[in-house]
This record gives sequence, C-alpha cells and structure tokens, in this order.
Amino acid sequence: MAVYTELHKEQLIKLLKLYDIGNLISYEGITEGIENSNFFVKTTHGKFILTIFENRVNKDELPFFLEIMTHLSKKKFLCPYPIVDLKNNYIHDLSGKSSIIVNFLEGKSKINVKKEDCYKVGSYMGYMHKQSYDFPFERKNSLSIDGWKELIDKCSKSIPKSLLTNLGNNLIQDLQKTLLIFVKKIGHFTFQKVSFTLTCFLIMFFFLMTTYQELLISILVALIS
Repeated sequence: MAVYTELHKEQLIKLLKLYDIGNLISYEGITEGIENSNFFVKTTHGKFILTIFENRVNKDELPFFLEIMTHLSKKKFLCPYPIVDLKNNYIHDLSGKSSIIVNFLEGKSKINVKKEDCYKVGSYMGYMHKQSYDFPFERKNSLSIDGWKELIDKCSKSIPKSLLTNLGNNLIQDLQKTLLIFVKKIGHFTFQKVSFTLTCFLIMFFFLMTTYQELLISILVALIS
C-alpha cells in the first residue's frame, strides 16, 4: 500500500490551478510502492504523477533529487521529470507535507524478476552513472554503507528470521568481498559509485526477493557499464 495521506478532489483542483497542465479529469491512488503517497492524475493536457512525501523524507533534501531528475531528463535519460508551476516552483504543501508533480512514464510493474531483467536494470544503472558524472551537486547518502546495519535491522523485524537465514548468513560480507575483488581489478570505480550501486540493489534484494545470484548479476553489470 502506498497511499498513506488522503487526497481530496478539492485539494487537487486547487493545486492544479497553480500549474499550466490542464484541468482535472480524474485521479486515483497508486497502491504499489513502499514509502510515499502517489496518485495517478489525468488532466486535459495529459497524464501525471503526484507524490506526497511522507515523514521519513527530509524535505530539505528534496531540491537535490529534483535537480538530479531534471539533469538526467535533459540528457534524454528515461526518468520522471519534475513539473514546475506558473511561478517556477516545484514543491507545494499538501496536508502539511511536501508534494511534487512529475510526468507520467508508460509501463507496468514487473512481477516475476528474471536474470535477464536484472542484467537490464544493471546496464541502465551503469548508463545513469555515466549521465550523472557532470552533475554539480552532492549529498550524503543516508542509505550508504553506514546505513546498511540499520536497514538490515529493520528488515529483520519485518521479515521472518527463517527467510533471512535462507538468504545467506554472511550476505553483506560476501557482497563486500565480491566488490573489493572487482575494485582491485577494474580501476575506474569510484567509492561513491560502488556504494550507491550496492545500496540500490540491496534494497531491490530485500523488497523484490530476487535471488542472491540475480542480485550479483545486477550489481556487477551496473559497475562495469
């Protein structure tokens, strides 16, 4: 379930008046996702996604993510781009929380993840790294190596211990050893790239339950792309 904040039609109509993206035709909550409240919005100008950021998100960091999305979009990287309002603002308050509107990307969720899918994800992750090399802003990655223990502790509380045991007793150590081998053999890795890539796929591993082998395929393809 990914609709944690209730959105009323009157609120959305009022919000859309701040933009030049048409009048409201319909909207509905998007039940997929794990963190923020997302809504599919259809207007007379097209389709959009409205995201309301929930409490875990630091609103002071939102400009960074909006900038990187805009940067990648300008380079024709396939990702949502933030929509600005008539006053050139991205972020608005809804029910006491920050919200943004982005363009809608056609597609559907992948239910059964295969090795070929992991290869594609890893390849596109590598392409994203290349397209963001000249991005001028930085932020501390709250889900980097320092945050892995907290992430795993949270998973251990919500995922049965028996399942975690089946995933591997030394999962983190094994992944670290694998990456160290590749870092030594391939000199163009940066620590930031390794950390960011591994974090992304650890999250994918825990939430999508891809196999250990499929996870490694995705990581390594992303790093060498």
